[in-house]
Amino acid sequence: MSPDKELVRDRFGRSLAGYDGEAAVQRGMAVGLVEEILSHGGDGFDSALEIGCGTGLLSREMVRRLRLRKIVANDLVAECGPRVEGAVQLAGAAFSFHPGDIERLDLPPAAFDLVASNAVFHWLDDPAGLLERLAATLRAGGLLAFTTFGPDNLREVAAVGRTGLRYRPIDEMAALVERRYRILHRRESREVLRFSSPRQVLEHLRRTGANGLERTGWTRGVLRAFEGEYRERFGKSGEVTLTYHPMFFVARHK
Repeated sequence: MSPDKELVRDRFGRSLAGYDGEAAVQRGMAVGLVEEILSHGGDGFDSALEIGCGTGLLSREMVRRLRLRKIVANDLVAECGPRVEGAVQLAGAAFSFHPGDIERLDLPPAAFDLVASNAVFHWLDDPAGLLERLAATLRAGGLLAFTTFGPDNLREVAAVGRTGLRYRPIDEMAALVERRYRILHRRESREVLRFSSPRQVLEHLRRTGANGLERTGWTRGVLRAFEGEYRERFGKSGEVTLTYHPMFFVARHK
């Protein structure tokens, strides 16, 4: 299913206050991505573009561990800009923020040494098209580093019949990247979270903005049916599971 960008913006905007406290998987992905940047690209970058900065999980990790002179950040949610600006400027880096859909924003040519993004690419309509445009905005030899999610992501929710995104397998995503980049590193993992009830799963998804796919509400009957099937299929010892499928890519512009 293709995401409704207006709905995604609305749901993520509502989740900003509680996002950092709930998004443990995404925080770990940000930490892991910066570690891979250090391993494969070093720590010195003149100018970086961050796609989908959100509340600043990746931004703060980058300015803490990398030597960055300037960060240009983007997000669908305009309110993200002030949240990230303070942390970046406190670290001594220049900062500018450009709200909107990255797939529609103009990108300056050969402007960045690093393009980074955490848990965003699965929301794109046309990742191949964006990867092509990012190759043009990267300087020769620049680094592309991003995380996204694979097909097992939130598999329990999809299995119980709720609408889900089309998550690309790692080989398919790698093939898109390899058109314009040389992949230096790729990996994937599965992380299983446990909750006391299916309703807590839904609350977790709401607080991370990951429910930005369906406009229709839940009737009591639909909610009861969801909870019953979810607990029956994915419950054990009084808990239910929720699977995340992170994927990591670091690549150099050819």
